[in-house]
Amino acid sequence: MGAVPIKYTVPIYPKQRQNPRYDYMTNEQLEIDKLVYEMYNLNREDIDEVENWYFRRYPKLAGVIEEKLKRKNDD
Repeated sequence: MGAVPIKYTVPIYPKQRQNPRYDYMTNEQLEIDKLVYEMYNLNREDIDEVENWYFRRYPKLAGVIEEKLKRKNDD
């Protein structure tokens, strides 16, 4: 498996065309992240480092994603 399977990425395009604000970050992106972690054989410590780096690098975006995930989990 050298790349993220198309079955995870292609469905995003029509959803974003229909709704430019479609929230793929708390939907398909979570599955894509899991696949990438598996492809690179990352352990929990490595995954935490990747995610912490992202949150440090993009704090505003990370905050929005966290809030959306919280709301999604509360439903």
